[in-house]
Amino acid sequence: MTEMQDASVFNAETGIELEHNRPENLVEEKAPHKTTIEITGLREEYPVGFNACFVVGVTCQEKCSLSGGTILIGDIDDYILAEQTLNNFDSCTGLNTTDSFYVKIPEIPGNHSFTVIYFPLGTGTDTNNMSGSDSIKEEAELFKLNSQIVSLHSITQTEFSFEANPHTTSVLAWRDELVPVPVGSEYLLHVGINCFEGCSLYGQKVNIYQDDVFISTVEVLEPAAKRRGYYHNEVTLVAPAEVGMYTLEFRFQPEESDLSHNAKPCQFFLTTTLKPQCRLDLTAINVDDNTPVEYANFFVQPKEGFPGQVQANSMGKASMNVCWGEHKIYATREDYQAVFREILIPEGQEVFEMTFAMSYFCAFY
Repeated sequence: MTEMQDASVFNAETGIELEHNRPENLVEEKAPHKTTIEITGLREEYPVGFNACFVVGVTCQEKCSLSGGTILIGDIDDYILAEQTLNNFDSCTGLNTTDSFYVKIPEIPGNHSFTVIYFPLGTGTDTNNMSGSDSIKEEAELFKLNSQIVSLHSITQTEFSFEANPHTTSVLAWRDELVPVPVGSEYLLHVGINCFEGCSLYGQKVNIYQDDVFISTVEVLEPAAKRRGYYHNEVTLVAPAEVGMYTLEFRFQPEESDLSHNAKPCQFFLTTTLKPQCRLDLTAINVDDNTPVEYANFFVQPKEGFPGQVQANSMGKASMNVCWGEHKIYATREDYQAVFREILIPEGQEVFEMTFAMSYFCAFY
């Protein structure tokens, strides 16, 4: 008799060979079931430092339940970023999935890749026999070398790549008034920066250039109310000594931020005019009943220099400083007919008053 026959008991009545005496270490070798990995939640691009949400699914070619199997995700440096267990099984599709989990995207901009490995649950065991190593490659090698693990399913590995982009950041600059600034005078500017990912930019600096020449730096300190990630401050600058139009550029270049930010410079156009010599008091009233035209807009165009704009208050009144000479003035409001006047402010006059009688605009349908 052969060795196999010695290890078996033959029942002459039934003609069945009983294998209960077969040696336990004699196992018939079979090709493991092929498994495939799919990942839900993948994107081609992520902001740096973003917490990306994933669900990993594994399918067996025979639609087996792979519950208890382990999923490891590692980075390009072989470091394990996440360890998950296949907890869910769809018997109709054969798809085994993890619960949703988060993995942090690298904080360095550029192309990155993650490795995903499925480790099947070993036959006759109730654990995944993970060694606890921080290296995903080491875990895979140890798993393959562990001769005590017998599984119907193969270890499966895949990789996916993505682009980690700097956070989109905007720079803002504005003035409260739209009138030209007198030459050589101080004026106030608001400067702010806003990270679209909501990062704290407290204490970051914005450099200010006038016609490509550095003139000042402002440190943003105040968080804006009800606007996450937005910080601003005020800066006082001095207007150029000559009448003209100038370009201010605001450049944000973070130096100590934990995450990379990408901000395009913001431009602000500053116009200067001669120093004012007269106060222009403007009033808008309703031509029918002499009631104030609330919040009317006045546009003032001097013969020499740049135009200015001012809005009336609830009493229809507004004031602005101008120079002596000829001016064109427009009074407007969306529900009133516009009124145009030309005035001449005599040299030496300190205050000039002008009233605009406006007709209510009626639309006929």
